Parts: sequence; structure tokens; C-alpha cells
Amino acid sequence: SARRRGLGGSLAQQQQQQQQSDLGGGDGDTTRNNESAASAAAKRKEVGKEAVMEFLKLHSLMREAEREKNELSRRLQAWDGLCRGSIGQVDTTTQQVGTHITEINFAPSHCSTCSVPVAQQLLTLWLRLFQASPSTVAVDLDFICTLLEEMPGIGKGFLESKRMVVREIATKSPIGAKLVLNELRKRLSVSRCMNCAEILGKILEVQEFEFAEEFSQLAMDVLAR
Repeated sequence: SARRRGLGGSLAQQQQQQQQSDLGGGDGDTTRNNESAASAAAKRKEVGKEAVMEFLKLHSLMREAEREKNELSRRLQAWDGLCRGSIGQVDTTTQQVGTHITEINFAPSHCSTCSVPVAQQLLTLWLRLFQASPSTVAVDLDFICTLLEEMPGIGKGFLESKRMVVREIATKSPIGAKLVLNELRKRLSVSRCMNCAEILGKILEVQEFEFAEEFSQLAMDVLAR
């Protein structure tokens, strides 16, 4: 009886140890499974992060390419407008009658700091276009009057640019020469406009142009007064 109790106790102890061993193995397997799942999740997160970074990089490159395309399109449209002799915007939508051209409404600058430099640059651009083809660039009386006006505070550089433009018009455009001659005659007959007198002197510095005698006669009339 005592022997059987001893064998029973040993068997129970052995079964208890086996259960503990099985439980310990289960915990180990669970730990390893958790570690594997955590590692897989970390890898998926890293891959997802790399994909997002790559997407953002490609998106940034696409936006930059789009900006460059738009800038190039604007420059091509500007050059096309200059070739046509006007500042315009070409509408890329082609209709039955062809490509539609929409003129841009020019908005002048009212900034006291930048208005003069901008105006001087535009005037220089106009002068280059006029010198390239005087017969195809339109000149009207309003433009001549604007060039002859004395504007305080515009600076010596802009003033000289205006005088140069008047001289080029008077010596290279028959229509423009008549407008300049009549306007100078009118202004010099009513007042001693120093600006008009200096412009007349600059025109007379040019040799052999169509209306040279008429401008010389105007200068003699002014001096005779």
C-alpha cells in the first residue's frame, strides 16, 4: 500500500512536471509567433513608408515639370505675340475658323518705385521692335504726345530714352515724322519748352533723312523769335 502511494505520488509529480513543460513550450511558441508578427508588421510599415516617400518625390517632380511646361508655354506665346507685332495671348483651343487670339488687357503699374523702370523697359522693347521694322510698327499722336510730355521725377535715363524714341520716329517713319514735326511746332510756338528744343536738337544731329529740311526750318524759326 505504501509502495503504491509512492508510485502514485511519483506519477502525479511526473505528470505535473510534463504539464509545466508543455505550458512552457506553449509560451515560447506564442512569444516567437508574436515576435514574427511584430517583425512582419515593422517590415510592412517600412515598405509603406518608402512607398509614400517615393510617391511624394514623384509628385513633386511632376509638379515641377508642370510649372516648367507652363512657363515655356507663356514664353512661346509672348514670342508669338512679338512676332505678330502685338502683346497677345494665343488660345490653344482650335475652332472652325482657326486658332483664336485673345488680346491681354494691360494693367499699368502704379507703384512709385517700379513704375519708371517698368516703363523704361517697355519703351526700350518698343524701340527695338520699331528699329527692326519701322514701316510695320504703328505710331499715333497720343504716343507722340506722351513722349513729349515732361514728367517730373522720372529720372535722366528714362528722359533720354523718350528723347531717343522721338528721334528714331522722326528720322525713320514718314508718318511719325509728320506727327513729331507738327507737335514740336505747336509746342515751341506757344512756349519755350526746353525739352522740345533739346529733342529738336537731337533730331538735327541725324544726317540725311526725309524730313531733315522741315526740321531745320523749324529750328531756324524758333531761333528767329
